[in-house]
Parts: sequence; structure tokens; C-alpha cells
Amino acid sequence: MARFVYSIFSYFGLILALPFVALKALYDPRYRYRIKDRLGFSPLRGSKKVIWFHAASVGEVLLSLPFLQGVLSQFPEHELFVSTQTPSGHQTVEAKLKGQVQAFLTPVDTPDAVKRAVRRVQPEIYILVETEIWPNLLLHLRDRQIPIILLNGRISEPAFKKYRFFRFFLAPILNSFDYIATRGDYDCKRFMALGVPASKIHIMGNLKYDCKITPCSVEISSLVENYLTDHGVYPLAVLGSLHEGEYDILVRVCSAVRKKIPELKFIWAPRHLESLTEIKRKLKAAGFSFFERSTAPAPLTDGKFRDIMLLDTYGELASIYSLATVVFVGGSLSPDGGQNMIEPAYFKRPVLFGPHLWNFEDISAHLINNKGAYKVLDEDELISKFVELLSNKNIRQTMGENGYAVIKQHQGALQRALQALESVLANKEGK
Repeated sequence: MARFVYSIFSYFGLILALPFVALKALYDPRYRYRIKDRLGFSPLRGSKKVIWFHAASVGEVLLSLPFLQGVLSQFPEHELFVSTQTPSGHQTVEAKLKGQVQAFLTPVDTPDAVKRAVRRVQPEIYILVETEIWPNLLLHLRDRQIPIILLNGRISEPAFKKYRFFRFFLAPILNSFDYIATRGDYDCKRFMALGVPASKIHIMGNLKYDCKITPCSVEISSLVENYLTDHGVYPLAVLGSLHEGEYDILVRVCSAVRKKIPELKFIWAPRHLESLTEIKRKLKAAGFSFFERSTAPAPLTDGKFRDIMLLDTYGELASIYSLATVVFVGGSLSPDGGQNMIEPAYFKRPVLFGPHLWNFEDISAHLINNKGAYKVLDEDELISKFVELLSNKNIRQTMGENGYAVIKQHQGALQRALQALESVLANKEGK
């Protein structure tokens, strides 16, 4: 009954959304991007068996790259189809794995679109990363007896409080999974409380610790050296994955820190590029000079280096952290749950973040407990910590080493995930 009601609402929601989407599509290309995929006209399966992997957007795609490369290497008899929820996620798959996978957008979660997509792809197995739940898709895969694996399974504390009220609806959907690999004990207990049998849940660790990030490209390094830091003469603070509720705060923070360390330069990397116009307006009003990464800045005829580079591309932030003197990771001063702080720690950079960390509660706790990062509670404390770290190289180096040690200590989820895939496939073939 719940499934029927959800399906009715999915169609009703789609009908209501169509005029809005049609209007937005006139001037925003994201709303007309690969529209056939949304309707279930996914790529057709070839002669090989298919592994269908789904990652919501850019962050999940980058998180999954080592796993996807492992699948390509260890399961050559299968073809790898990778779906994403967002156009930027799809573009990242195309950029990172072009010619190696079939990349497409996941269908809208209506029964007809889901059935059409599954019929075209004909997956041997479906793998999902980080708990993006589409009820009709998961239940249809279960009906077709297609195994489903959840990797890096997580349920944040705020989400869990909401999910408990819908346990009667969620339990059958979550039980569609044949294998749930959670990041840690927190997530394991929450899945069990929502009705998933313990036999389906496996504490595997966090795939984020198995990241492999290449250092910054020569092109970006040259931009930073020639227009910001004067080849490393000036210190650089990278402010990554910033959310809308943080812009005003960080403008004030940057202004205050520059009064004490005038030579400091910044890279701002907003989580959502649609916010760039607003950010530029705020920075200009505060008196900062800036340029965008994708636009060649004007020559430095005045001999003055710019204050800020705005990162207006997706998929480059992780490597840009390698250039930083100190890092602030956003989504944490605003109530958005935090963003990936493993990436700067990978390059042994000192990491600061705010108090809102429920999406990264395990990673942030490990870093804080091992003195590899520092949690600031407010704007004033962030200013203070920036100044302290920028004024003391020894503290920066120690924090960076501690953070990197946390990563090495918690690696191993990648290999366990590949072993889980092998086990589930073998079990299916043995039936």
C-alpha cells in the first residue's frame, strides 16, 4: 500500500514540476541536460554483464573513483554503467573515466521510468554509495531479484530522527539491500533501529580514507603562483566547499585576518557555483580583488597580486588543497553537516572547520581526537585559529602530520568493498 501511495505521489510531483522545469530549461541548460536519461532511456546493455553503480553528484563520484577503478581492473568480464543524479556528477564521470564506463543520469523515480531503465541496462548487480534512497528503483530491482549493495552507508543523526517516524515505510525499502557496508558503529545501529537485520549490515570503514588525490596541476599552480602568492612568498588559505550561510561570515573573517596578516591570500571554493555572482558582489563590497580560475586574469601591470582566486570549476578542489598553507572546510559554520576534511588532511595541511559536522561525525572525531584538525565554534574563534596557525609553522606541520596519520590508520575499506562485490556476485551466480 505504501509503495502504491508513493508511486502516485511520484507521478503527481512530476506533473507539478513539469511547468517549472520547462520554464527553467529555457535559460538554464542543467534542466534540459540528458532529459532522455531522466525518462528511463538509459544506455543499452551490450554483450557483457553489467555492474550498475550510482553516485549522487561530484563529491560521491570523486569518493568512488578508487572503487570504480578497482572494479574495472578486477572485473573485466563486466561492463560498468555509472549513473549520477546531477549533470555536474555526470560530467565528472565523463572527465575522469571517459571511454571506460557508460555514464548517464539516473531516471526519475516513477514506476515506468525505473522499469524502462532497468530493462535497458539489465544489471547483474546494483551498487549505491552513501545512502541516496529511491524507493521505486530499489523495490523494482528487488522484484527482479537483482542484488543491491550499499557502500559507505550512512544515516546522520538529524536524518535518523526524521526517518524514525517513517519506519513503517522505510523498512521494506532498506531491506531491499542485500549487503549494507556502513562507515562505522553509529550508522550500523541506526540501520538496525530502522528495521534492517544485523545479518545484512557490515561495518566496513569509510571509503574516504582510501582516497588517492593527485597534486595540483601545473596550470592551476601557475595561476596561483603568478597572480596570488608570488611563487610561495605569500601564505595561502583555501576555503573549501563553502555554503550560502557562510559567505558573510567568511568575508568578515578574511577581512579580520588580513588586518593581522596583510600578505595572506585566499582561494574560495563554493559548493554551488550558482552562488558565484553573490560571492563576487560581497567580496567587491569588502574591497577584495579577485579573479576566477577559468578566466585568465588581466596581467599584473600594477605589480600587485590579487587577494582571492574563486574556484568556478568542479572536481579540482581536492588537488588545490595541496597548495594551501592552512585550510577551512565549509558547510560547517552553517548548519549543513560539514564537507570532506580528509582531502586537505591527505596533503598534511592543517584543517579547521565549524561545529556542524553530522555528515562527517566519525572522520571529524578521529581528526580532532588525534589533533589533526580543530573545530571552531564561531567566527571569532576561526579568526583566532587562522592567525595562530599562520603565525606558527611548527603547529601547522604537527597538525598536518597528525591528520595524515589518521588517514593511514583507517584505510582498508576499499579492498573490503571490492571483496564484498566479489562475494555477492559469486553468491548470485551460485544460485
